Amino acid sequence: MTARQTAQLCARLKALRVARGYTMRRLAVEAGISSGTVSELESGRIQPALGTMLALQRAFGLSSIEELLAPAPAAPVMPSVQFAALSELSAVRSA
Repeated sequence: MTARQTAQLCARLKALRVARGYTMRRLAVEAGISSGTVSELESGRIQPALGTMLALQRAFGLSSIEELLAPAPAAPVMPSVQFAALSELSAVRSA
């Protein structure tokens, strides 16, 4: 696994876990691994064995391991135009 793939996996694991409302402990139970392993995977301190990846795939209900390696979706960015509109609204309310 390349450094880029490891970084993608770390981000993807956390994104999937958070999206499902799982704590690290809950994901560990669902996947049958230790919560320490989940923590080390998310931080990139270790690379997962094939069996661990299969367990995570099943825990998340994914159809393939490749879905674990897909880039995590980027957080939505609010356009600066909206911030400017909020500032203008504040100014109108203050007047």
